[in-house]
Amino acid sequence: LFRSVGALDGLDLAAFAPPVVDRLLETGILVEGAPLREADGRVVQIVGEDAVAFSIDGQDVTECVHREALRRYEIDVLAMCGTIRCASGLTGAPVERLSHRLFYLGNHEDGRRQRPVYLARLLRADNVLDTAFALRGRLNLSEIALLTPTLRPLTPRLTRQLADASVAVLAISAAP
Repeated sequence: LFRSVGALDGLDLAAFAPPVVDRLLETGILVEGAPLREADGRVVQIVGEDAVAFSIDGQDVTECVHREALRRYEIDVLAMCGTIRCASGLTGAPVERLSHRLFYLGNHEDGRRQRPVYLARLLRADNVLDTAFALRGRLNLSEIALLTPTLRPLTPRLTRQLADASVAVLAISAAP
């Protein structure tokens, strides 16, 4: 089941090398959708090689729009999770969507120890403990790793509570 976590247009991807974008499309992390038919509330029509935005009532300025701005891409979070799992060498049950913001990626094995690893989107200081303890209760395991897309600013008190509960919160870029 395709679950999008965000949308990008072609200009959002312009800073990336074309082979990177191609690879994201090949792996299914990016899925190209139908091009936009309007820009800034104006209808877009293709005239020759140009995309022209105009208002139906003729009140707004008619202008050319960059064609890449009309391309639309969705990010498939499950495909992204599968790629993270594969790249991290995680084992165990397959990737599973637990909620709109929490995904099981697999187990990190260190000798005989296994630590389940989750991707936690929208993790904030006000929900990190609830998320961690709900997972601990669900699994009845002693150690859990929560990966986040970006570094989470957690207070020293929260960091200590998580460490005491054997829950590691890491940004994907900082994960071993």
